[in-house]
Amino acid sequence: MKPCLLLSCLFLIYSISVTGKTTIPDSLAIKIANQPYLKLKDVVNCASPFTTIEKRVCANLEFQAIQAEMEKSLKRLIHFYMAQKNEIEHQALIKGQEKWQRDRNYECQRVHGVFQNKRIIPLEHLLYLTDLTGKREEILEKQLLNLELSQK
Repeated sequence: MKPCLLLSCLFLIYSISVTGKTTIPDSLAIKIANQPYLKLKDVVNCASPFTTIEKRVCANLEFQAIQAEMEKSLKRLIHFYMAQKNEIEHQALIKGQEKWQRDRNYECQRVHGVFQNKRIIPLEHLLYLTDLTGKREEILEKQLLNLELSQK
């Protein structure tokens, strides 16, 4: 009887932690947004980056823009489910996004390896992360569009 009680308590605690959640922290996106070379962003011309650092700055800014679009779509979906009081879909979306983040990080490390300097994220990582994030944003946007169409 005690194992069932323990499992029930753990499920309740997990449910409470997911219920009402409107954001999903992304430690990698935060790390990317805080790269030290970004202090040069105001002097770099991203229309024609020439040096490696300029390319890295521009790739970082592009990633941040796509990440912001994805987060906006995600928040709209979360608020849609919360407004509909659809807790099952809300929790599934939160868990799905957390899984996507883990899969994205794993896939990037699998393809490009673990970067040597733990503070500076290489250009190849940024480009791949931008691609993966753009694909995720498209999926979330299509999901949102389908939900909005189904309401009409």
